[in-house]
Amino acid sequence: MSADAGAVARGALKSRLLRRGLFVVGWAAVGCAFIAALAFGALLVRLQFGPIEVDGLGARVASALSGRFEGVQFSFGATRIARTEHGPTITVDHLQAVAGGRTIVEAPRAELSLDPFALLKLQAMPRRLEVFDLVVRLLVMPDGALAIGAGAPNEEAIVVTRPAGPPSSAAPAEPGEKPRRSAILREVTGALRAFFDLATSPHSPLADLRLVAVRGGQLVVDDRTADRTTTFNKLDMAFAKSWRSTSFSLSAAAPNGEIVALAKATGSPETERRLDVEVKGVSMDEIGLVAGARRQPVESDATLSFQLRFVLDADQGLREATGRALAGPGYLRLEDPDHEPLFFDEISGAFRWDPASRQILVSPVQFFGGETQFVLEGALHAPLRPDDGWRVVLGLARPGGLAAERPNEKFLPIEKLSLDGRLFLDDKRFDISRVELVGPEVAAAAAGAFDWVHGPHIRLGVSTGRMPLRSLFRVWPSVMGAPARTWLIGHAHGGMIETAKLSIDFDKNALTAMRFDRPPPDESLQLEFQLSGASLTALKGVPDLTGVDGAGRLTGRTVHFKVSAGAIQTGPNRKLILSNGVFSLPYNDGGRATPARVETRVTGSVDAVSELLAREAIRDVAAMPLEPNTLKGQVDGHLRLDFKIGPDARGDDVKV
Repeated sequence: MSADAGAVARGALKSRLLRRGLFVVGWAAVGCAFIAALAFGALLVRLQFGPIEVDGLGARVASALSGRFEGVQFSFGATRIARTEHGPTITVDHLQAVAGGRTIVEAPRAELSLDPFALLKLQAMPRRLEVFDLVVRLLVMPDGALAIGAGAPNEEAIVVTRPAGPPSSAAPAEPGEKPRRSAILREVTGALRAFFDLATSPHSPLADLRLVAVRGGQLVVDDRTADRTTTFNKLDMAFAKSWRSTSFSLSAAAPNGEIVALAKATGSPETERRLDVEVKGVSMDEIGLVAGARRQPVESDATLSFQLRFVLDADQGLREATGRALAGPGYLRLEDPDHEPLFFDEISGAFRWDPASRQILVSPVQFFGGETQFVLEGALHAPLRPDDGWRVVLGLARPGGLAAERPNEKFLPIEKLSLDGRLFLDDKRFDISRVELVGPEVAAAAAGAFDWVHGPHIRLGVSTGRMPLRSLFRVWPSVMGAPARTWLIGHAHGGMIETAKLSIDFDKNALTAMRFDRPPPDESLQLEFQLSGASLTALKGVPDLTGVDGAGRLTGRTVHFKVSAGAIQTGPNRKLILSNGVFSLPYNDGGRATPARVETRVTGSVDAVSELLAREAIRDVAAMPLEPNTLKGQVDGHLRLDFKIGPDARGDDVKV
């Protein structure tokens, strides 16, 4: 036999052996699959008659979970294989997790599935874990520490975070050293990195689990700093992993409605990583709960929804951050009894981080409430050094305006509204370089600072140009000088502000005093202004003062206003001319009836004077009763009117 023939024979033999081997392997695989199918069918038939006890398997699964979560020991109660909506599933009657000798998680029921490939190696590795009817109690201690208890008495709650200590001072940068990024960027980036590691790192405790979920649970937050308890029912929460991503979902029935949260993380620690977050239905109460606020400075019945996206590059730097938020409809009201609720249809905003220019671009920020409409845009510039602070620039993207709120008011157009300042987070201070408000009927500018080191502290200087007096009331914050503002709105009907300069320095004590209608310290407020052509109702039942020109000065507890010209129309063709007048409130001690005085020179006809003194509001207190038809001629004299201002002021307090 030739060499070629032998080679052909050997090749044919190898081919026959290969085909026979594949045939045997194929039939073996079919046989294994058939046996597995028979076993699975037998299992299904057996499960028709009830669950199968597998306590030994449960102990091995609990041990595997304990190995994934360092310092936590898991234990299962009765463990069974039962038929559920997902098919044959391992069910656990009682799941418990213990750390430091104390229970941190305890649930009456759980379901889990195992890794089939690990089972081939006789290893019990859980791939899916669902916990049902879990009740978790979070305790916020009076010192700010966070503790957790799950089915355990409150005194056995485990402290998981300690109260944050005061921030340490940053060390100065060495010459040539790259400036440190600001604290807020470090904190945000660090938090994102920790979340990404939990969700995507192969070394995470969740790395081998495809699903970890809580179904039908309850979360009770006992905030002892604010002495309030908030309960979230129907809590569904899940971490689900796929080949390329990890997703988190949450829904709960909160006291103010349903909350829904979704998050999806993609990537790995060695590559670019992305996080998308969407939250719907969050109320102001939940925001205050997360922020740890003892009391909420702003009250609102509106719900907030927002979307966020963060991208970390392979070097763990923040490459992209975008977001959008929407609230409404509802109202906003400051925690002050004098603040008038601000009703709105929608408040929305969007931001984008620009790494090249190191700034957060804010556009647009929109406020819509009927005819009141504002659309703003701006930026937050990150500091090169933490001590520089964040620069905040904001302005109108297009003209806006304020809707009419009271009878005889009209739409107030605003052509320019701008803010330029710096935010120092570590120092708890916001410096206002300039705020400007300009329109056809309004002109004002301000500068100052606000800090919250020892409670709120406001220092502000404001100046105005020529503008209608009623326009001033439209932009006057209702929480500042509320009694004076309320009185002027009800008694001043026209005129112009020629100039005005305001200086305030309110600390927390002054702000608290004004909340309860008490005057601030005298030196904390200084206001100087000039009026022209004003029309005022000084006393009910007395004709208005018209054409009032003058200048005034207000402090925290005093008022002094000089009238250079004015008039009172007592009847047809009957007018009294006022000059060299003074209105003074010598000292406001915060009482409910504060003495005040009006003195002025009066010229006019006797008929006009007698008719004024015959008015019901002052005739009983006039020094000399006069009948309008008994005297004729002209009067040139001095009028002095003593009265009281306040809710307890009475008619018999008036002296003429």
